[in-house]
Amino acid sequence: MGRWLCSVVVSSLLWASPASAASVVVSRPANPSPELTEALIRLQGELRAVGIEVTTVDARREAPSRGERGAGQSVLERSPDARIEVVSDTETLALAVRVSEAGASTEEVTRVAVQKSRKDAAKTLAIRASEVLRSRLVELELAAVPKAVDSSVPAAASASVDVGVARAPETEPGRDGNERFGLALGAALLTSLDGVGPALLPLVRAEGRLHAWLVTQVTLAGLGSRPTLENDRGSASVAQSYGLLGLCYCPPSSAGISPFLSLAGGALRTALEGRANPPYQGHTTTEWSFLFEVGAGARLRLGGPLSVSLGAHLQLAEPYVSVNFADRTVASSGRPNLLFSASAGVWL
Repeated sequence: MGRWLCSVVVSSLLWASPASAASVVVSRPANPSPELTEALIRLQGELRAVGIEVTTVDARREAPSRGERGAGQSVLERSPDARIEVVSDTETLALAVRVSEAGASTEEVTRVAVQKSRKDAAKTLAIRASEVLRSRLVELELAAVPKAVDSSVPAAASASVDVGVARAPETEPGRDGNERFGLALGAALLTSLDGVGPALLPLVRAEGRLHAWLVTQVTLAGLGSRPTLENDRGSASVAQSYGLLGLCYCPPSSAGISPFLSLAGGALRTALEGRANPPYQGHTTTEWSFLFEVGAGARLRLGGPLSVSLGAHLQLAEPYVSVNFADRTVASSGRPNLLFSASAGVWL
């Protein structure tokens, strides 16, 4: 709404006084990046749409002073109402908007900056620079209407205002809360409290952010080591794998350690391969169970989108699996199981 109103006011003032239409010179660096080139093109379109005369020149070209302006001169031959220059910055796309009043010896400088990693950095920079320039021109036009200028008041010192650099943590590009998808690889150590384990399982986890602090997770683990149970009647190897779908409370953190809590449900596959000593006979079987899991842990942000996580989980299986040797139960899995996980991931 503010941008639309500003455009209407500027357009009305310029349409009512075509002889004094505002002019802007945009200084273009020698080798602009693709993002900066796009931002300058968008900026020219924004300004020309409201009737502001825009001319692009090489940054090396020195623009004339305001006193050299003449009614019949082109923008390059007379002093513009404003200048827009590129500010060198490794982390942001930045422009300096310079506007000075007629007859004044000083000018107001406004710095407009947007993080380079932001997806719409060029568009955002062009819109912000356009709004800053137009709002300043409106102020000058409205101030000139009464023509009541006190020449005894000294000119104001140059001012520099930084616009658009500070943002809330959850909206900063490349920070938690703004990233949407994550992928993590790691390992899980799975053990039963009733004799089965431990087993080391490769783990993969895909994540999607639903809210700044709420993440949905899909976890798969399996194809790992097989713990073996044995006694005087035989032995049995136990292979376990599982898949889970759940939610994680993961508070955003741009750096350092942040805790997490998770809740998930899925399926547990347990494969038993028995080898019996005579006169007994071994059997091989596979059982599927519903799996419920709660977990807690911490995540360490390494910088940028990279992080590592450590967690401890409690799993309950229904039905749980029993391992029997000649009708004698020697161990069980899933009532409950303990799992410790370690993973490294990236957020996009």
